[in-house]
Amino acid sequence: MPPYGVTSSPTSMYSSILLALGLTVLGFAFLSFQHFLLRKTGLLAFMGATFVLFQGISGSLIVGAIGVLLWFGLPWIELLTRVRHLELPIDKPWRRRVPPQDDFPHLDSATSEIEELNEFQIVDDWGYEWRGTEHFFRLFYDPSSRTQAAVCMTRDDKVAQTYVKLVSRSQGGQVYTTWNYPFCASLKPSPDHRLHWDRSSESFAEIFANHAKFLRKEGIGEEAIAEQKPDEFLHRLKDDQRRLVDLNMALGVLKASGEGLCRYSWRGLIFLWTQLVKEIVRIH
Repeated sequence: MPPYGVTSSPTSMYSSILLALGLTVLGFAFLSFQHFLLRKTGLLAFMGATFVLFQGISGSLIVGAIGVLLWFGLPWIELLTRVRHLELPIDKPWRRRVPPQDDFPHLDSATSEIEELNEFQIVDDWGYEWRGTEHFFRLFYDPSSRTQAAVCMTRDDKVAQTYVKLVSRSQGGQVYTTWNYPFCASLKPSPDHRLHWDRSSESFAEIFANHAKFLRKEGIGEEAIAEQKPDEFLHRLKDDQRRLVDLNMALGVLKASGEGLCRYSWRGLIFLWTQLVKEIVRIH
């Protein structure tokens, strides 16, 4: 007898399959939207479809719950087959870049949107390539708010992702970043670096306004924000990333794998998995 006295008949099983198919279609529909909460609803619809399918076929609520839990094990497939063997440069090979218009067709419109706000002006285009991945950053600066902005693109063989990042630095050396990066953090942040994800804004002006709210929430007034020198942006970027790598190597998230290279340790893979689980259950 199925657990808790739950029984399964052919009729109820077919009904469960049809309901699971309906939830799956609903999930794909929600994933077609760009809004974070709608996409999250799509993921919940997939989980609901899994529960209904497993429960309907087995007649057991426990088996249905196990089906949902399988979603939390899926990241290990990617972690063990690809990420575990991935080698990363300790120092990124930065260089000036020609804008990748084919992969980033909206770069000009994004640039115009940023330049229309306050006193933002282009500083330079930088990026690097590493073993099939391409990273591009167009940097801006607004002297009136002492805020650095960047339009960023990351591309590999499968997909290209774009996002916007705003950076303010305090007089005491703290770094405050607001961005709409679509994934969870892949490394543990430095104690002097505060990250704020903005998943709901639909324009650069909204992200900029939310960055100002983030600074106020952190107790950082205008007088506490340090002026930034555009000609030092690349140096600051390299320094921030090197300190981040050094911190994660010291914490055991990364380990050396060759001259100038590092990779994720087992502790690092577990950290990535917990980050992905947080991303699945996060609702804001």
